[in-house]
Amino acid sequence: MIHSDILNSDRWARFSLLFAVCFFLIGACLNYVAPYLPRQALLTRIVPGLLWSSAYLPLIILPWKAQWNVEDIGFAFNWKAGLVTIVIALILVLAGSSRELLWSNAAMEAFARTAEEVFFRGFLFTLIFRLTTSKPRPWMWAIVGSSLAFTLVHTQTFQAGGVISQGFFPVLSRLINLFVFAAVLGVIRWRTQSVLPAAITHATFNGGLQTIPFVLVLYVIGWIWIKAWQWKDRDKLPEGDGAA
Repeated sequence: MIHSDILNSDRWARFSLLFAVCFFLIGACLNYVAPYLPRQALLTRIVPGLLWSSAYLPLIILPWKAQWNVEDIGFAFNWKAGLVTIVIALILVLAGSSRELLWSNAAMEAFARTAEEVFFRGFLFTLIFRLTTSKPRPWMWAIVGSSLAFTLVHTQTFQAGGVISQGFFPVLSRLINLFVFAAVLGVIRWRTQSVLPAAITHATFNGGLQTIPFVLVLYVIGWIWIKAWQWKDRDKLPEGDGAA
């Protein structure tokens, strides 16, 4: 369950909102302009990597400075997350994958797609949930809001000569497909309190089965980082003030 006090100061609330807006705008601009640049342009190689890396910043900073817990960003080990992850992995294995990547490319794909899940289904989902706590069903606001942001950040849809050149309905179809895909991942994240099943699904769709072990490694590293700060903060509590 997401904690109600995760935005425990105006400073971290402002940081969270500013980071979410900046990441979305930069990602949307990059997705639109990158294909039009020369293939060897520095922007097409370095900036996407920097953007994906920045998606992990809330995971690094907020548990350290704002005492976010593992569940707050969707990094939790529980039977629901484990069961759903196993089921999804089995389905993907049985379905097979036509893509065969170099292991280095599979690692990069896992890094990028896990970054997207950390941002959209982890950080942004939690931020919207917290900001709509006073409204009925804040989890629904979180799913819809994070899914809409995920859909709109894929500005490749509006590139001249791409889908948009085929007319209104192909563009609408692509946007709906993106939103439904994101919403399904959002529901899975909410029901399991974990981004792991969503990250594995997303990475496998884009990069094939070879991405799965890299997603697992990234998830475990993230969980250890958050848990380490949680244990450290617990050790600072006066005797008798620990959680029941």
